[in-house]
Amino acid sequence: MPPCTDGYGGEGIAQSPNNNLNFFKMSDLTLETATFENCFGKKQTDLNIADEWLDKANIKQLQRDNPRWFETIVDCFEKSLNAQRKKNNLSAYALFLWQHNHQDKVEQLYLELLELVQADEPDLATTLMNLGIFYYTVQNMPEAETMYLRSLEIYERLAKANPAQFEPNLAGTLMNLGVFYSAVQKMSEAETMYLRSLEIYEQLAKANPAQFEPYLATTLMNLGIFYYTVGKMPEAETMYLRSLEIHERLDKATPAQFEPDWARTLMNLGVFYFAVRKMPEAETMYLRSLEIYEQLAKANPAQFEPDLAATAMNLGNFYAAVQKMPEAEKMYRRSLEIRERLAKANPAQFEPYLATTLMNLGIFYYTVGKMPESEKIYLRLIEIYERLAKANPAQFEPDLAMNVRLFLGRFLNFR
Repeated sequence: MPPCTDGYGGEGIAQSPNNNLNFFKMSDLTLETATFENCFGKKQTDLNIADEWLDKANIKQLQRDNPRWFETIVDCFEKSLNAQRKKNNLSAYALFLWQHNHQDKVEQLYLELLELVQADEPDLATTLMNLGIFYYTVQNMPEAETMYLRSLEIYERLAKANPAQFEPNLAGTLMNLGVFYSAVQKMSEAETMYLRSLEIYEQLAKANPAQFEPYLATTLMNLGIFYYTVGKMPEAETMYLRSLEIHERLDKATPAQFEPDWARTLMNLGVFYFAVRKMPEAETMYLRSLEIYEQLAKANPAQFEPDLAATAMNLGNFYAAVQKMPEAEKMYRRSLEIRERLAKANPAQFEPYLATTLMNLGIFYYTVGKMPESEKIYLRLIEIYERLAKANPAQFEPDLAMNVRLFLGRFLNFR
């Protein structure tokens, strides 16, 4: 769960922009696909049939006017796997399901892929990293760390022998480990990983800005998030503004590619300015981010609705802090509606974020004196935290205990 920052009414108000990670989205965990054999020119075999169905799956992903779009693509992937289960169709199918919030088969596909790539170190390192990201996303932290560290060990060895080819992979793995260690509150390890990643990306972007500036901007943003979290505000602002400058430039040149990163940077700056009480700047950043995410979520709800929900929640916190209560309730409700849908489809990933919105809405209703509404929200919140704490006591028992104390202190006295 995200940590709490000072909010209105002297209460902890959780600020969180999206679906998967930390106080903000520690963005762009590098979901890579491995390099694979070229099968062109061979006679019609199961191998070629597998590739043909894989090609169809990829093409149909562009045909969004099909009312059975998702089911049609899944059918193509399944036919490809039925012909032959190999690296490229396993990896592509796992990534497709993951990106569209159908995680039930992702672990199985990646573990099968892991067995296939044992003899190929670059593919093995990539698969290990993607498994680490997956386990992080579903909050299986011990497995996530194991996968990340195995990937890091391979990439360090590969980059030492061939820096031109493997330093980008090493930098991406270091950044993902920074995200991981921040999430589990190992802040010294997190900073070490982020700074190592930053050093590599600065060198790479200097030599090839077109290719590596996007990764540099992401690392800068994650360092901004890190420094914010540990209370180093000047360092945080410096990193955020460096990231924003790059993202604005990239978005101007290629908006379709870089709008998501720009929106995320704007949102994180909004959270930062809210925390340091630069309210006009915070509102500007939030509203610019909201406008972009609304457009993105309209075109691709599966990918961008989590970010839209987080931005709406943060705007709810902002409007509550500046006493614009109708606007605050509207934004909280928008966040709640989206996160309820997401959590219904994928509770393991989205229930913690649904809980965050419920907590903020419960605080809001209590603050404005709507006690029955607040009590109802808190009961839902406690039910979710009981379920989360049963599965992951170390992470969620403190949240459960805090909200039970608040409930008992407020609503038993209220009666």
